[in-house]
Amino acid sequence: MLAALVLSLTVAANGLAAPAQLSRALDNLPGGDLVLVADPLGARPVRALVAGRVAAPVATVRAALSVAATYKSAVPNFQKVDVLSTQPTPTGDRQDVAWELEVPMWNLEGRLQLHPRPEGADLVLYQGDLSPGRFSLSAHAESATRTLLVIEAHANVKDANYVVRKITSRSALGEPAILVAAAYVLHQALAIQFEKGRPDRSTAVMAVAPLPELLGQKLAVEAQALSSEKTLAIWVRNRPDGRLSFVAGAFPSQATVAQVEGRAPTAHAFKRVPGWKDTTVEKGKLPECRDATATCLVVDSNLPFFDLDATWKLWGGQFRAKAVEENLKGAVMALDAIPHAAGSMIALSQSMGLHKSGFFARKLIAAEPLLEQGLAIALVLVDTLSLAQAVESGP
Repeated sequence: MLAALVLSLTVAANGLAAPAQLSRALDNLPGGDLVLVADPLGARPVRALVAGRVAAPVATVRAALSVAATYKSAVPNFQKVDVLSTQPTPTGDRQDVAWELEVPMWNLEGRLQLHPRPEGADLVLYQGDLSPGRFSLSAHAESATRTLLVIEAHANVKDANYVVRKITSRSALGEPAILVAAAYVLHQALAIQFEKGRPDRSTAVMAVAPLPELLGQKLAVEAQALSSEKTLAIWVRNRPDGRLSFVAGAFPSQATVAQVEGRAPTAHAFKRVPGWKDTTVEKGKLPECRDATATCLVVDSNLPFFDLDATWKLWGGQFRAKAVEENLKGAVMALDAIPHAAGSMIALSQSMGLHKSGFFARKLIAAEPLLEQGLAIALVLVDTLSLAQAVESGP
């Protein structure tokens, strides 16, 4: 237990971005939330940050973050959040908590310590699933009625259960992908709880955004100020009704803009994306693919638990793409690249309609509608980093 706590405290020592930086970024990326992932291709454990705004006073948010019952109220799938003991500290009562989270086809459970802090609270996972790990939550006033809510997280995701082990065994990117999905769902669940006083989830129809609404270039510009050479930035933009519009990921690359444009819209590049290994050029059997200015790629996906089969029509070097056949028909994505340092900043935007990607995805989203966003964030992380690696390695 002591070793787990020491590791957790050490990893969380340095923040990924200051609140003022995050506020500026959210001003420039309206209508959404921001996710940062430190060195997702490097050493483990991976650290992630989620930042977004809450329409509630900062004092209200900070007080609630130190109460274990807040988390059970915000996330109905918590079957158990039981305070086993408390210990007074200078910043409030430290609580030892037993928790259990119901997820379709499996449950997660363990023990954590809830440590109150002046700006929020730390959830230190020291036993059971996801341990060792730490979710540090902080609230920062932006006005009398608006608060910046930030979660910084790391956790032992890869050993959680069979499903997670299966996904992470396919790609090392599965671990940070699952971490950011979990951190985002918790962030949004708390934001809804603070604003509405109940776990009010959207029941609006899920739909793919129009291709012109994918604004990855805005993220590419903003990521230059936010990101180190090894930080992935993700912008999650939601519709006013709470459903997902699109997600975009931006990552610095040593490849130049010209190299990105020449290498990205090819079967070779997409074969580097996990689950897209079986990618072939469509021979013009579909009417949409008889366009001399575009390329069609047939993807026979092999990602565990998710069916991402599609025929993609791509055009342009900084490509635009639409799924014209199979499961993901109607999905859209776009690649943008701008000069950055000696290379480029690559931004991949997606609106995929993942609720159409099979039984497992439908069950997850039905159980927790915020996983519409969580799964999309996980996918854009994997795809952005994979494409960035592909364009650097060349044809």
